[in-house]
Amino acid sequence: MPPIKAIVLSDLHLGEADSVFSAGEDPDVSFASEAGEALARLIAAELAPGQHRAEYLILAGDVLDLSLGSRASAFLSFRAFLEQVTPLFEALIYVPGNHDHHIWVALQEEARIFAQIRQGQPVLPYYDAFIPTIDAEGLVLPTSIGGGPDGRVPTRPIGGRTFLYQLMPAPARDRQVDFLVAYPNVHIRLDEQRTLVTHGHLFEDAWTLFTDALPVSLGAATLTYKELEQFNSPFTEFGWYHLGQAGALSEILERIWREFQSRPKVVPPTLEQVTEEVAGFVDERLDFTPAQKTGLRRFFANRVEAPFKEWSSDRIVYLC
Repeated sequence: MPPIKAIVLSDLHLGEADSVFSAGEDPDVSFASEAGEALARLIAAELAPGQHRAEYLILAGDVLDLSLGSRASAFLSFRAFLEQVTPLFEALIYVPGNHDHHIWVALQEEARIFAQIRQGQPVLPYYDAFIPTIDAEGLVLPTSIGGGPDGRVPTRPIGGRTFLYQLMPAPARDRQVDFLVAYPNVHIRLDEQRTLVTHGHLFEDAWTLFTDALPVSLGAATLTYKELEQFNSPFTEFGWYHLGQAGALSEILERIWREFQSRPKVVPPTLEQVTEEVAGFVDERLDFTPAQKTGLRRFFANRVEAPFKEWSSDRIVYLC
């Protein structure tokens, strides 16, 4: 059995109460160490005989849950997770998904806005894409973003200056373990095999809403990865980050979700209450005729409440 080049994990949802890695609501003890130890044993079992570490661990999205979980729990859990698994790999590549998309935005803001300002340099545009390649010789980076003339990495460790690197345990930092964040894909090219590693959310309509709905206006018949991210990132950030970190509003959305899970195909009571409240707000603010008000309520009933009666819980999970 040849040595394992890369191991891919996804959808750990660290920080979310329903994750198997969650130890409860207390953010100070948010990571279930038993689950982490079990995962580390599974990774070790995949290695070739005599192999102590895989070359790469690729985290393919929704590893941190920043849309449903608290930020404090998510990052504390991630630190504990890294303590469990970093002895088993030489380098880490993080490919955000939809629930942890904000990691990619935060890193770009750090590098292209805040670092530039600190250095007295002009702010750079972001909402970009960054797609490295793993081949038989190692990691190949785009020359425009950190790669040398041949695409090879000129300095180590990769990612050592980012805020995420500070979550790495001290032994991993001492070994100069690389911590690269890529988005939305990583390519693996070994011999004749070609593998694309991605979270997959950009294959779904919910996360390509604007480019799907406005192809003519955006001139988006053919898209680069940068354009795909640039046009759709605002909606992803709104729906899968900001709404999840909005205090009581987030609690309402969580309650609707849990009510639906407990009784599929039944309109959640909280959704009925919210729908009635929104309709009442619109009634007060806009001078509608009685017929128009009836039509508005019918719209909410048909477009908001009815899908909950028709969709299965599997369909809702698929969208999230």
